[in-house]
Amino acid sequence: MDLDEVLKVLKARGLNLTPQRQEILRALLEGPPHQTAAEILQRVRRRFPSVSFDTVYRNLHLLQSLNLVSRTHFADGDTRYELCAGPEHHHHALCLGCGKAVDAAFCPMPYFRGLPDEEFTVTGHSFKLFGYCGNCRRGRGE
Repeated sequence: MDLDEVLKVLKARGLNLTPQRQEILRALLEGPPHQTAAEILQRVRRRFPSVSFDTVYRNLHLLQSLNLVSRTHFADGDTRYELCAGPEHHHHALCLGCGKAVDAAFCPMPYFRGLPDEEFTVTGHSFKLFGYCGNCRRGRGE
């Protein structure tokens, strides 16, 4: 998904396309994947020095509620955000050593189809693997 596509979605939903909101989206698109709100704020402040953390945080939550941004809690305690590439979601393998995140190539949810619908209705899910990346494994002598 590129900036124009995201802006069309926002406009179609009647949301203002403020310069700050556009810059937050640009930071998500052009920055590294899996950024914290503070990292996004730093990028946005390059162009809008007076933008507040609250503005970034509120916009991230708005974009998340519209399924345009996903939020992941990492093993280091930080919450990171990324622009959704489309209607499909993805999961992560997280390194406990350096904090690196690797996008999983599939969703394991189909393996949990044994839950009876009348007993439990799934409305969402999150799946994370924790371990050590190749560099951290070598550093640990494994």
